[in-house]
Amino acid sequence: VQTAKPKRPRDGDSKSMDEDDGEDTRMTAIEALKDACQTLSDQCDFVLDQVEEAMPEVRADRLRIEQLNEADHYNEEGG
Repeated sequence: VQTAKPKRPRDGDSKSMDEDDGEDTRMTAIEALKDACQTLSDQCDFVLDQVEEAMPEVRADRLRIEQLNEADHYNEEGG
C-alpha cells in the first residue's frame, strides 16, 4: 500500500503535522484518495461558482434541475 504524508491533521488529531513524536503519521492510500476527491470537489465548486457568476443562466438551470430532482425523489418515496 502506498502512503503519503497528510497535508493536515486527521479528524480528532490536535497536533500539527510538523510535530514529530515518533509516530508514523503517513496516511493510507484510501485516506489519500478521500483527500484528493475532496480537493477535486472543492475545485469543481469553485469553477461552477465562477461560471455561474459569469453566466447567470447557468445558475438558473442548475437550480431548476435540482428542483426537478427533488420532486422526482419526493414522488419515489410515495409523497
